[in-house]
Amino acid sequence: MSIPGREVYVVPFSHLDLFWLGSQEECLSRGNRIINEAIKIAEEDKNFHFLLEIVIFVKNFVESHPEKVEELKKLIKDGKIEVGPRWSGIYQNPQSGEDLVRNILYAKEFLREFLDTDVETANLGDLPGYTPQYPQILAKTGIHNIILTRGGSKNIPLYFWQAPDGSKVLTWHSINGYGWARDRGLHKDKEKMQRKELEEEIKEMERLTPAPILMHWGIDLILPTKNLSQNIKEWNQRSEIKLKLATPTQYFLEAKKVPGIPTTSGEVPSVWPPIDMSKLNYALLDIPATNTLLSAEKFATISYLLGFLEYPAEEFKQAWQRLLQGMDHNGNGQGAVEGDKRKLEYHKMAIFVGEEILRNSLRVVAENVKVEQGSQCNPIVVFNSLSWNRDDIAKAHVTFHGDIEAFDIAKYRNVVLKDREGKETPFQYLDVREGVSRDVTISFYAKDVPSIGYNTFYLVPSDKTPNYEKSCQISEPGELEPGEIESKKWPLRKEVIVLENEYYVVRVNKLTGIIDITDKKIKQEIIQGMKLFAVEEKSANLWARTEFTGRTFENAINEVKIVENGPISAKVSIKGKIRESATRQEIILYKDIARIDVVDIINWEAGQPLRIQQLFPLQIRNSQVNYGIPYGVNSFENVQPDGGPKRRDEIPENIWKCSREIQKWIDVSNEKYGVVIASNQRAVEVENLSLIKFNLVRGTQSPFCKIIKDGRFEYLWNPPKGEYIFRFSLRSHKGDWKKAKSYGDGWELVNPLICVSVNDPVSKKNLPPQKSFCNVSTDNVLITVLKKGEKNDQPILRCYETEGIPKKIKINFFKEIKSTIETNLLEDELKPFQGQINKNEIKTLSLHTK
Repeated sequence: MSIPGREVYVVPFSHLDLFWLGSQEECLSRGNRIINEAIKIAEEDKNFHFLLEIVIFVKNFVESHPEKVEELKKLIKDGKIEVGPRWSGIYQNPQSGEDLVRNILYAKEFLREFLDTDVETANLGDLPGYTPQYPQILAKTGIHNIILTRGGSKNIPLYFWQAPDGSKVLTWHSINGYGWARDRGLHKDKEKMQRKELEEEIKEMERLTPAPILMHWGIDLILPTKNLSQNIKEWNQRSEIKLKLATPTQYFLEAKKVPGIPTTSGEVPSVWPPIDMSKLNYALLDIPATNTLLSAEKFATISYLLGFLEYPAEEFKQAWQRLLQGMDHNGNGQGAVEGDKRKLEYHKMAIFVGEEILRNSLRVVAENVKVEQGSQCNPIVVFNSLSWNRDDIAKAHVTFHGDIEAFDIAKYRNVVLKDREGKETPFQYLDVREGVSRDVTISFYAKDVPSIGYNTFYLVPSDKTPNYEKSCQISEPGELEPGEIESKKWPLRKEVIVLENEYYVVRVNKLTGIIDITDKKIKQEIIQGMKLFAVEEKSANLWARTEFTGRTFENAINEVKIVENGPISAKVSIKGKIRESATRQEIILYKDIARIDVVDIINWEAGQPLRIQQLFPLQIRNSQVNYGIPYGVNSFENVQPDGGPKRRDEIPENIWKCSREIQKWIDVSNEKYGVVIASNQRAVEVENLSLIKFNLVRGTQSPFCKIIKDGRFEYLWNPPKGEYIFRFSLRSHKGDWKKAKSYGDGWELVNPLICVSVNDPVSKKNLPPQKSFCNVSTDNVLITVLKKGEKNDQPILRCYETEGIPKKIKINFFKEIKSTIETNLLEDELKPFQGQINKNEIKTLSLHTK
């Protein structure tokens, strides 16, 4: 028996998918029809309500049909139509954090400006996972309620979801999916409606919660129908279960009145196989596109405040919005062929726009940096976009020109590199070319590059050829030191190349390509059996419940050799093949840095249901696993209780339990020591809290995009044939991830130092050779955003606390600050900043400069 007085709120909506049932323009045009139908029905039927989930569709409607805007605004004001606060339907777990913020910022900005409305409920239709910090992002954008549609608790549909900082949002998890009422045919004729099944499911839901029930009616790009309202009217006349059409916010207004709503926290790992593995052609560009825009915003703000260049606000906005469209979660429907091309274009566009702005901003700053090594030098200004001082590898391109005739370059064939104090610094040639001028690419160890700032180095003509010590001692096969005895572990010494520096010993088997690594400082083997590896899947279906054939494929090694050993770095190259796909690994050690870089280059041949993995078998017992998430850190165990896969298109629970999508880094540690792995790839599996498997490439077919050729169906294979590059950086450390500041490794890997060479050392310069433009007083707080405000000309700074330790902080800025105002993520000014940041808090500040 149903519970008397408890209504079921039916939320009609259309899951507004870009790139799904056609091209982007075709989907947007379908959206126009959906919105027009919703307006028409809402004006005729006082009981009808409708949710428009994604703002990009509403923006297209407003631009296409300005004559309808006032009607839409009235229906929104009357509460009959609600618009969701997301620009595009982007994923959550793989995002960097700022993209999640901008996705809401631009949506709400549009709603406020063009539709005179705000919204406090987010409906995350058909997303497979949810990140722990999202409740804080929602709370700081004025959103109090959220609807999840996959992977959440299977037994508690209504709860408060709490972020690590303590922020909460009221959450409904649609256990029966976002198509529940539509799947049971609530809009269909009586004989086609599955009334009995729907009644039983509602009663089961009533047993799980004392709250009102929320039931979606909708599916991908479905049109609203008059039948729904009429059928509900007839249903209510015949059933003790009472249905009511409503918007999500109307549901939550009633749901929040329920006493004793439980609170939960944690991540919902993705219940789909991560899209990164199959859509590499654009998914691998998520990180460089986002980071390029963030770095460009920082230095464009600095250039603007220095009086050099205007701030390109509109260019940034357009680039961010296109990138968000390129991150949309739809990639395998009927629009996949054209959609994937468009997504790739949007990613490349964001990178191009960001790089152009960044280059211009850095150029004008570098040209104004004082030169302290004389007119014969070539200054290299090394920029750091991160908010801590860095000692790291820098790569610089320098072109030498003669004093009178530009091609008089003889004296530059021997040069030395000096720091700003005149001390010689070793460097390594990576490339040398001569023609009408001489240009070189070099790498060097750039020390003391300040937070969001720069340091200057100089290439100076010399009458001698530098002779620097090599990075590593290298033992080729067969070489033993006098008196050395072959160990039981390495009896085939003739098959092993050994690289050794101050920090590590790396052993590479020439026959198998398998790698072992020993940390000399802690006297511990940290990795045993590192390699590329592949497993075969039974089905190539992208969303199939993943099953494996049991067949595995080793990397068949063709060549292992040392390709460099200079004063900065040493590199061993491992060439091989996994089935039809050629592979190349580069293992790089450094003379002055205690880390090992790994570069995997896969020349993928499409058309095979393989999953290629990079295995890191870490030799750490009793370990804990922590990793980067959007705007924070999560532990492997911190998942929402009783969640996981439930439906046919979701992965098996045993795979789900060990799968995560990380942001930039993952750390495996016990109380004594650990290893951090930074990466530009996000899909990992963790076995026994020690074996880390990075999923690099997964060959799949889309079940929703059939290509008809000669009367036969073929399926689109993903990813397309091509070269894909994956970067890793390993560092062993004492203590846990907090003591080791492991998050810094991830940020540094994907935000390398940027070098700008200057050919004018004689003009008047106003900036010192070394400068920090912005920093924060405590090292557990990271500055992620420095930009010109959306609402005024004042700089906006966003930072977050990463270790769970509240702090008093001081912002040091290169311009005098008159006052610092705390804002929300929408940049609405709230109150004067009191210098406090709470644990795991995302803090946004408006810097009112003089």
